[in-house]
Amino acid sequence: MIDWTPGSKNGSPITGYAIYIRKQDNTYAQDLMYCNGAYASIASNLQCTVPLADLTSTPFFLLLGDHVDVKVLAINDYGSSAFSAVGDGAFI
Repeated sequence: MIDWTPGSKNGSPITGYAIYIRKQDNTYAQDLMYCNGAYASIASNLQCTVPLADLTSTPFFLLLGDHVDVKVLAINDYGSSAFSAVGDGAFI
């Protein structure tokens, strides 16, 4: 499970999140099927679950022992926030 704390509203309610997961090549990508922070249920629960099979295949290719590193943007009517600090709490 990937979870995060709410971002700063900066004068406008948060309408969603963009969740980025580190790939094996140290760049980041979104998993829009399982962790799409534009969906109200994911945005309001501040969490999503990405299957292990997705993290070990395209586009992530994480390997046994790799950290699952994640960073998040909060989105509102003014645009998106800066990225959160990279968090990790899981290993493949």
